Amino acid sequence: MNERHPTITPREAAKDLIRSSVLRGESRESLRSSSLGAINERYRAIINLNNTIEVVVVGGDGVREQVSLTEVYNDIRREQLDDGLVQAKLL
Repeated sequence: MNERHPTITPREAAKDLIRSSVLRGESRESLRSSSLGAINERYRAIINLNNTIEVVVVGGDGVREQVSLTEVYNDIRREQLDDGLVQAKLL
């Protein structure tokens, strides 16, 4: 494991790939058709037309996994709503 860039799970990498787009308000359909991808020191990922995000985690065993775009998208939206509720309670 690289101390500067610890190994992440494929699901965490998938969330990292689409998080800013989801928070910006892009729809799941828009993301699916975009073929958005990333290559960096931690992972390689791309959105496939079959509603999955293909992730290869760099380092360790080089795990390759298909992650559901819908599930990851919904997780991020749920986290966004939870954060909003926490912020509202603080006010």
